[in-house]
Amino acid sequence: MHVFVTGGTGQTGPAIVSELIGSGHTVTGLARSDDAAARLQALGATPLRGSVDDLDTLHTGAAQADGVVHMAIAGDFSDPEDITRREVAAIQALGQALVDTDKPLVTTSGTLVLPAGQLTTEHDTPDPNSIGSLRSRALKRVWTSLIAVCAPSSCGWLRLFTARVTMGSSRC
Repeated sequence: MHVFVTGGTGQTGPAIVSELIGSGHTVTGLARSDDAAARLQALGATPLRGSVDDLDTLHTGAAQADGVVHMAIAGDFSDPEDITRREVAAIQALGQALVDTDKPLVTTSGTLVLPAGQLTTEHDTPDPNSIGSLRSRALKRVWTSLIAVCAPSSCGWLRLFTARVTMGSSRC
């Protein structure tokens, strides 16, 4: 499977790119700089130059792939409205390329959904005003096709591309 990855050089991105390539997939990764392109190449991925704000590049990368893993997030965390605006635009560009194709779009979130300023666990309720929660709501607003969202602890990384989860379902 050919996978387009955004955020492939971020915090968790290199692990995802490595796992995909190690499982036999080919990866094209969004690279906003020469350094990011070199990191992707070192992992075995093909860089596609652009940024999360380059909507034509996002659309092209998604259209040319068999699936998308969207991990990148752009903006200043002190301005959630800006991050949300940019995230909606990015998801629209990716989603428009995938609509009616049955190609999966995997998005990630992590600690950005939890309440800030306190020790939290997986049992804590997400903060509805967090950046991650805003991102999730943006996704639900702009694209209602099939989405696979699985945590490695519950499904395993390889299952990211075999799962087909109807939006709203919590099963992998």
